[in-house]
Amino acid sequence: MRLLFAPWRMEFIRLKKEGKLPRGCFICKIRDEDKDRENFVVYRGKHALVFLNRYPYAPGHLLIAPYRHVVWPEELSPEERKELMDLTAKAVEVVKKAVDAKGVNVGMNLGGEAAGGSCLHLHIHVLPRWSGDIGFTVLSDTLVIVQALEETYKEIKKYWGE
Repeated sequence: MRLLFAPWRMEFIRLKKEGKLPRGCFICKIRDEDKDRENFVVYRGKHALVFLNRYPYAPGHLLIAPYRHVVWPEELSPEERKELMDLTAKAVEVVKKAVDAKGVNVGMNLGGEAAGGSCLHLHIHVLPRWSGDIGFTVLSDTLVIVQALEETYKEIKKYWGE
């Protein structure tokens, strides 16, 4: 049996189990801080930002979020909706190049914990995929070689600027 490795997820699982995840909205925190490199912010637009998931399921797992703390898509202005979709298209294009993704899952967990998410702030996941990586649990005959966030960040930033 081969294992699917995503060791950085264990920190998130441990902190959540111990009730030690930072309080408040992590997206608003990233939005408000002037620490883009430390927070792996790839791009800041007029209405939204793009950043690497600190606890990714795969290298290149991006999150796209509006600056405004909204929960539901219907709360977005037309301008915010347009920018979110434009950034999603750009993110898909970039992860295909940066991490040689052969497929991409795009989605949202709306409603926080009730929807399987850990955050109420609306955000879009852009998750690179490859043939044979079906699911994110232990699988027979599956081996995923992972990349450090810092290296992934450099690659994503390089291709974002093209």
